[in-house]
Amino acid sequence: MDFRDQLKALDRDLDGEVTLSNLDSDFQAHVRLAAGKGTLDGIVREWGTELRFSEVRTDQTFIREALREFEALVSAFPMREGISD
Repeated sequence: MDFRDQLKALDRDLDGEVTLSNLDSDFQAHVRLAAGKGTLDGIVREWGTELRFSEVRTDQTFIREALREFEALVSAFPMREGISD
């Protein structure tokens, strides 16, 4: 299941987890929801610098907005054949 589908399921079910990361492990975001409330954890690395964040509170309204923004991004920049989100 790709990230967009996982995000849709999280928005629909209000329970579960989704993770988005890149191939180089320079970026990772992990969201957990239970009954529509949850947390965001992640890491961003660049040029030897590292930013970590954890237990950032979130809820289903942020998930729904993130889904809308992600779908707009994919629409504006379609995936090349053979590559999935």
